Formats: sequence, C-alpha cells, structure tokens
Amino acid sequence: MIKSKVLSVFLVLVLGTGFYSPITLAETLPVKISSSNNHLQKQSIEILTEKASKGDAKAQCKLGAMFSKGEGVAKDYKKAFPWYEKSALQGFRVAQYNLAVAYVNAEGVAQDYKKAFYWNEKSAMQNWSPAQYNLAVAYENGEGVAKDYKKAFYWYKKAAEGSNLGLAQGNLARCYFWGQGTQKSMLDAYIWWRLAYLNGDSCSKKASEEVSEKLTPEQRVKADELIKNWRMKFTQKTH
Repeated sequence: MIKSKVLSVFLVLVLGTGFYSPITLAETLPVKISSSNNHLQKQSIEILTEKASKGDAKAQCKLGAMFSKGEGVAKDYKKAFPWYEKSALQGFRVAQYNLAVAYVNAEGVAQDYKKAFYWNEKSAMQNWSPAQYNLAVAYENGEGVAKDYKKAFYWYKKAAEGSNLGLAQGNLARCYFWGQGTQKSMLDAYIWWRLAYLNGDSCSKKASEEVSEKLTPEQRVKADELIKNWRMKFTQKTH
C-alpha cells in the first residue's frame, strides 16, 4: 500500500492518501476582514485579536488560520500555533483539526504524529469530516498510532458518509476495491468512486469507469439509483 506523504498542500491520488492543510470556515469568522482598505483591515484584526484574547474560541481559531495562511497579516506559523492550541483546548473542533495539521507538517512546532493523532481524534469525535479523514490516513499508514486497516476503513466511511469530501469517498472506494479493512465489493467501490468524482475528486473518474465494467447491467442500474438517492438525501440534510 502506498504510504502518504505529509504535504502542506493537499495531494489527490486515487491509490494514495494525504493530509489536509489548515482550513478556515466562514463560521469561525466573528468579524469581516476587509482587504480593500488597510485601515479597516487593521481595525478588524484588532477586534478579532481582542475577542481571541478574551477567550473566544472561534476568534482564536480564525486568528490562528490568518497567521497560518498569511491572510491580512504576515504568515507566521509560530504565532498561529498558540492560537490554535488555545481554541483546541476549549474543544473547538476546527482548531483541534488545524492543530493536528500543524503537528504533522511541523508548522510552528516540532513534528509529532502522536500529538497529531490525539487532536485529530478529538476533532473526529465531534464529527468533523476532514479530521475523520486524517484519522483514517493515520491508521492506514501507522502514523502516531498502530497500523489498523479496519479502523482506517471505519473512519474513511464516517468521513465519506458525513460529507461531500471527495477524497474520503475515493479512499473508501479503494478499500472496497482491494478488500482493505472490509469485504471486497465492486458495487460499493463503483458507488463511492462515482460519488468522489461527482464531489470534485477528478482522479476517481477513471477508477469509477473501469470498475463499472465489472458490474452487471442490473448492478449498474442499482448503483446509479443509490448514487442519485444519496446525493438527494445529502443535499436535503445540508440545506
């Protein structure tokens, strides 16, 4: 099995795995950061910093992401890390995930896969799909934890079923295709590779096409119906 490389930028491979880089969500931004006016931008950052200093977990996470990405401030991983840590210790799942990424990529802190696993697990238990995906990667590659394909499969499945995360869905399909951590199933491999492609994982397109040739016409009809129903249910769940 191909071992993943730890990347700052996400690498998409059908037969590989990779770690997400830190992400920023709109929900973590308590004030709008303006890039068109330096004075307003400075005021916004000051307000955000004040909120973060008073213990606002979302503001802390956002401030960490700004330093990590260089958004509105000079990029500085060492300044990002303590803000992620403060937020993560309060249980904010996005910060826990970003903190794990910092440990994996040695951004502002020494690389430590065990601590990365610890924080990914904390975030994953709060149903944060990117963390669930990274937890699966850790179990598959034995990074920070004993290698365990069954647990890798479990977390790929959780991430794939709970989001439109194409890479999780693509890796779940790979597990079904090879029978890694689960029973082999060409039907399930096709379904999840097809969903992965529809959710932006372009590398899954060829895989889904090749696996579809292994299905009977009846299986193909069944699979396409299941894909259609899954997408409808997921759209309804997220709106």
